[in-house]
Amino acid sequence: KRDWSSDVCSSDLVDGESGAVAGEWFVQWVAVADDRTCPDCMEQHGLPARPVSELVTYPGGDTRCGARCRCVLVYWTKDEVDAGMAADFQIE
Repeated sequence: KRDWSSDVCSSDLVDGESGAVAGEWFVQWVAVADDRTCPDCMEQHGLPARPVSELVTYPGGDTRCGARCRCVLVYWTKDEVDAGMAADFQIE
């Protein structure tokens, strides 16, 4: 089980001066994955965690579902990805 007590808040993800994502963060796209999920989101859902810099679109961005998107991005540190925590992540 993941220890949520050590998580950083979202403001820790962004460098205050440049506005860039701080450190080496990875992201995993999680879709609801039902019959209302658009093909763009289904394509991203279930892919392994990858560096934030490799994202070409974001939930609710250029996806076909647009503002109706119900997906989320789960952020992981490099250490968490290396430890296999992202690979073991499941939505129940």
